[in-house]
Amino acid sequence: PCLELQSVLQNSHFILFLLQNNISYQYKFNSSSGTMPLALNFNLIPIIEESFAKFYCLDETNAVIYKEGQLDIAIKRSCNMKYDEYLKMQLSLESLKLNFKERSLDNLKVIMEKSA
Repeated sequence: PCLELQSVLQNSHFILFLLQNNISYQYKFNSSSGTMPLALNFNLIPIIEESFAKFYCLDETNAVIYKEGQLDIAIKRSCNMKYDEYLKMQLSLESLKLNFKERSLDNLKVIMEKSA
């Protein structure tokens, strides 16, 4: 099953965060879904409802963001996206990934220093 998922992700360009305002409220403030690590590790452009984007550090430069109830518009935008726009979003997503990595390493360094 994991190899099948990996194959699907490697052959994909976008990933849909299926978070809904009334059901997925905790994913706006204090919980993270597993979708973000998949997006970052496979460099997949997130498609996400706007009220969740900020929590995941996503914006129009690195994700397709849509208003509640307008998922269909986001899907059409993704399907019609020009290649250069797609590449810019991927570069921005890669930059976000590197920022997360640097912040994580800095946090680990602080923890190690405090425990020494």
